[in-house]
Amino acid sequence: MTRANILGVGVSPINLSQATTVILDAVRQNRKGYVAVTGVHGVSVAQSDPEFRQTLNSAFLNTPDGMPMTWVGRLQGFQDMDRVYGPDLSVARE
Repeated sequence: MTRANILGVGVSPINLSQATTVILDAVRQNRKGYVAVTGVHGVSVAQSDPEFRQTLNSAFLNTPDGMPMTWVGRLQGFQDMDRVYGPDLSVARE
C-alpha cells in the first residue's frame, strides 16, 4: 500500500473502516506484522531517532492517529484518509 510521506514517516492513507478491514483480512490470511498508531508526537520523535522511524516505516500498517496526519495525507492526494484514533481501532468491529 502506498503511504503518505510525513517528514520521512510513511503513514497509511486509510480511515477507521478501511483499517479494520485490512487488519481482519491480514488475520484471516495469517499474515505476520504489527500495526503502529502514529500522531504528530511519533513523527516528531522519528526526526531524531532513526531506529524509531524505521520501526514506524516497517509496520504492516501505520495508521494516522491525529488530524494533522490526515491533513497532510489529503494534501498529498489521499482524499479518503481520515483519523484512525488508537482506542477506536482497538475496539473496532467489521
